[in-house]
Amino acid sequence: MKPYRLIVIPLVVAGLNLAALAVLLPRSTVTLDPVIVRSFGVLEAFVLALYLFSRFIVYRARDDQSRLGRAFVVVFNVAMRAALYLAIMVPVAVPAVVLSYLAAAAGVSLVDADLSALDAALAFDWLGFLALTNETAFAPSVLQFAYQSLNWQLAVVPIILIATSQTRCLLELAALIGLTVTLTVAISAVVPVIGPYGYYHPAPALFDAYSNVAGSSHLADFNALRSGEPFLLKRNAGIVSFPSFHTILAVLLAFAMRATPYVRGPAIVLNSLLIVGAVPFGGHYLVDTLAGGAIAALSIYFVCFFRVGTARQAGLPSRAT
Repeated sequence: MKPYRLIVIPLVVAGLNLAALAVLLPRSTVTLDPVIVRSFGVLEAFVLALYLFSRFIVYRARDDQSRLGRAFVVVFNVAMRAALYLAIMVPVAVPAVVLSYLAAAAGVSLVDADLSALDAALAFDWLGFLALTNETAFAPSVLQFAYQSLNWQLAVVPIILIATSQTRCLLELAALIGLTVTLTVAISAVVPVIGPYGYYHPAPALFDAYSNVAGSSHLADFNALRSGEPFLLKRNAGIVSFPSFHTILAVLLAFAMRATPYVRGPAIVLNSLLIVGAVPFGGHYLVDTLAGGAIAALSIYFVCFFRVGTARQAGLPSRAT
């Protein structure tokens, strides 16, 4: 299959999210900081221009067999893939973040009591697990590092895929992120959760080995949104607790590295620790992570089914890169 067919998924998702945003934002208490709007508009224009320019250079230099010509093709092929990925992700991610804030501002009744009961039904004691990891040597630092590694993994993994010319895996990742972030926001709108730190109010001694903002960095924005007062959105505090989007991304990033030797093993280990760290440090119920894992698995199945199905319709090999 030609990998660029995968672009259909994030583009459809971005269109739906932008349409929902156009309808819901004027009716919400949330207002976007104009600086954010301008910044992302400029970024999108820049990466689109970079993509078109790089594509033009590659086209013009395609028959140049000189050392400089071949170097131009390699460099601008890399730039073209990077620009394409960013051009897809900006209209996918930005509307989804804003929609997550609109969902929280809707004021739907919290379901933390139900999720706590589900944890108990699975014989999982969240406060007990928090205390256990807090008291276990090296566990807090390892789990906190793994959880926070998501920030740089979201940059490093695409860079690896771009540098190794794994275009199919790169566009699969873009499609999967677009699909899962939309599902996550939609679910959070009907199943709003403040999270175990806001629900249990654990004593500081239970998590003093972690950062002092463990699992609670979103609470100020979350509570302000639910107050019904006007809210100016200036940054993304990651206010969705159910399902765990950190868990979803951990699965997707490990999956994206499946064809990369020497990296896939460490990626699996790191992201497994990330998922564990999502409970005590990230402030997620166990069922948050289970739901996140299920959404990631179903989305991977859907994207792979789409890829194989469209390849068969076009009479192309399904594993073409």
